[in-house]
Amino acid sequence: MRPPHSITVYGIGGLGVNHEVFAHLDLDFELIVIEWITPHNGESLASYAQRLSAKINTDHPFAIIGISFGGILAAELAKILKPLVVVLISSAQRSQEIPLLFRLIGRSGVFNLLPDWLLRPPLFAANWLFGVKTNHSKKLLKLFLKETDLKFLRWALTQIARWKGVAGSASVIRIHGSADRLLSCENDTAFRIKNGRHFMVVDDAAAVSEVLRGIYATYLKPQ
Repeated sequence: MRPPHSITVYGIGGLGVNHEVFAHLDLDFELIVIEWITPHNGESLASYAQRLSAKINTDHPFAIIGISFGGILAAELAKILKPLVVVLISSAQRSQEIPLLFRLIGRSGVFNLLPDWLLRPPLFAANWLFGVKTNHSKKLLKLFLKETDLKFLRWALTQIARWKGVAGSASVIRIHGSADRLLSCENDTAFRIKNGRHFMVVDDAAAVSEVLRGIYATYLKPQ
């Protein structure tokens, strides 16, 4: 059922990024990007989501689009705020969709012990993991990695590794690349972007935009 009134769509970017990553999308609806806030020392993901939820106006119907780590936050926010729809792009809904080795390393507390120079992957490794396809996306990824606050990165990586996921919900819609090397997607109903990789919101922006426009028209656009 479509809502009777126009709704607000919020967007949460990936780890260390914000509005820049959404700039590549061609959407026919307004998107309000939520900027990251600084986590408190030892703060849980649930507590962080609770504080971040203050940026969302719940007086009117709304939806949330989250990319990668932003999708994990969107899923956590959905447990607090009950949006009409949550769209997870290149993200996860279950802990099993996060690589086991990463979860084991993260739960051990290693990310808090690594020196700064080891925390960021070498560019060639990051390019492969994220599956960047063009020189433009390589430059963009390099910029994101350079500008990511290391304190925030340590906190976020630990939270991802310890995340238990969220239960399946009809209000969660997945968009995932068929060639994503970072996260898997066990949801059989997900929209699959053929040959899409983790950075597909940039490299395959046209395909992602088409799916998002369809989701908006089907579930959110007022009659």
